[in-house]
This record gives sequence, structure tokens and C-alpha cells, in this order.
Amino acid sequence: MEHTHYHLILVNALYHLEPLGRRLETFIDTVADQALIRAQWEEAEPRITLVNFYNTTYVTLYENLEPRAAKASEKARFAREDIYDHPSAGLLTLADSLEALSREAGYGDYVSIYMVDEGGDSQAGVDLTHLCHSLARARAKGWEIGFYRIDPAYGVISREPSWLFMLTLDKAAMTRVMELEKTLQCPPPAPEPEREPDGPVAERLRLRELDTWDAFTLGGVAYNDFHEFSPAAEGTDVVRLGRGFDFHVNAAGQGLLSYIRLYPCSDSYDFANEDRCHHNYWLCRDEEEARRKMDYITRNLPCINDDYSLAPMPVWLGPALFFDDGTGRLVIGE
Repeated sequence: MEHTHYHLILVNALYHLEPLGRRLETFIDTVADQALIRAQWEEAEPRITLVNFYNTTYVTLYENLEPRAAKASEKARFAREDIYDHPSAGLLTLADSLEALSREAGYGDYVSIYMVDEGGDSQAGVDLTHLCHSLARARAKGWEIGFYRIDPAYGVISREPSWLFMLTLDKAAMTRVMELEKTLQCPPPAPEPEREPDGPVAERLRLRELDTWDAFTLGGVAYNDFHEFSPAAEGTDVVRLGRGFDFHVNAAGQGLLSYIRLYPCSDSYDFANEDRCHHNYWLCRDEEEARRKMDYITRNLPCINDDYSLAPMPVWLGPALFFDDGTGRLVIGE
């Protein structure tokens, strides 16, 4: 396979506590199972890395293993006597891992990070502002980052909306990070468009919102609804461009640059049953134009919750279409 999908699992080393230990091992095995499933449609080689952290340090148990080999490998390194009631090194582990992966993951590779922690981490050796920006850059590149909170008393692992639970010991830091996160998640103001000499200001793509089942016309082609628009034409191939972007020709003969992301999954049930996606499409004449548009999008546009429709776009990127399976929100840009 041409590309790699890096699955990085960062886990607080609380395996000696039961039933949490068994559930953490099941969580890790589930990631490996789903990596194999996703590899079938991503056409990317899955590689799994597992890192254990506690108190003031972390250790890599295995690195870039094939999923079957990962399931057969050790999942815990620390013994009970190694761990005591002390803020863990989760923030340091996350910061260092983001830096390492940014150097390793190449153009077109996929990255999924699973951060599993109790919360209340030490900030020693961590620049929180830099970490905020690192997370924002990672998401802008299409990396999937999931945060999971563990409750040792009840042996429960639950999905968290963000990494703020890791800062519960420092309310001031949590407030500061919340404000910075809001700034980084909001689309920046549209830059002043360049002007041609003595010419008009370049236009921006104009968006309009429709009902889920509305008929529409895009690029001069009429469609009864979104579900008629998106499928690839029979007998055509989907070209994987990298960074989560693909190119294909639909049944109406229109070339589409697509960025489609599955809703976040928190456990094995979600992975097995979740089928809702965020859909982002831009019309293109051919694969070459799709690559040019992808390069512009990934370098210049903020991606908010896997949705590019909130970003200011120049008119030449269109026509475009955005659809959310969960909300039924359909947006047309021309």
C-alpha cells in the first residue's frame, strides 16, 4: 500500500486496577481490530504504537506494529509498586508524541491518536500554549484525536469532548486553555482579497443552505438530492490523494475532490455501528485540479469538526457541496 495509517495509543498505566485493566486491554485490542477494518477502504498500511505513561515518565511498549502483532504483544509494563498517587505525565506524553509523529507521518498518511487518561496531569516540562497550537495543526491536517477518561474506581472508560479534563488540578490553566481553544477553533477573519491592478476585489464563494432532501443544481448538473450526487460512477476508481482527501467521478460525470470523515467513535460498539459522516466536496475537472485545490485547502483553510463549510473560500475553489449525515445540513457553494 502506498500510504500508512498511524494509530497511536497513549494510556495511563493503571492496569493493576481491576476491572479497569481488562477494559484497557480490550480497548487497545479494539483499536487494532478497527485498524484492520479501516485499512480495507483507506488503502493505507495500518501501524500501531502503544505508549504507557505514569507519574513523571512514559515508555513505548511497541512501535509501528502490524495490528495482529500488536494484539499479541504486551500491553502493560509497570508493576503495581511503580505507580502511586501522583499527577501523571499524560500532557508531556501527548506533547512529545505529537512532535514525533509530525516528523514521521508523511504526505498522504493518516494519523489517529487515542489519549486514555485519568485526568489531573502534571504540567512539568509542558508548554500549554505550544500544545494547543500543536493540536490545532494536527486537526487541520486531518489527524483524528480522541480523548478518553478512565475512572479507576468503577473501571469505566468514557469519551471526552476535549483534553481539558487533563487540567483539572489547575483551574487557571484550564480557563486559559479554554479561551485559547476557542480562538483556534473559530475560523479566522477572511483575509483581505488580493486586487488585480485597477481591477475588482476577488470574489468569495457564496454558500446557501438547503433542506436534506431538496433538489439542487451544481456546476450545471441537476440532482434530486445529495444521495444521487455523491456515489462514484460504476467502473471508476477512487484515487487516494492523501491527508484524507480522495478524487472520483460521480455518476453524472462530475469530478469530485472529497474529504469524508466518520463521526467520532468512543468504543467498539460505536466503531461497529457508526455510519454518519461529514461530507466535503469540491468540483474538479480532473485529478490534477483536485490536487491543486487540496493543497490550497490544507494550507489555508481551517477545518472545524471535520467541516470546511465554515471556512472563507475563494470562488475558484467552487462549486462545492457540504453535507452532515447527523444533522442533515446541506450547504451549496457557488
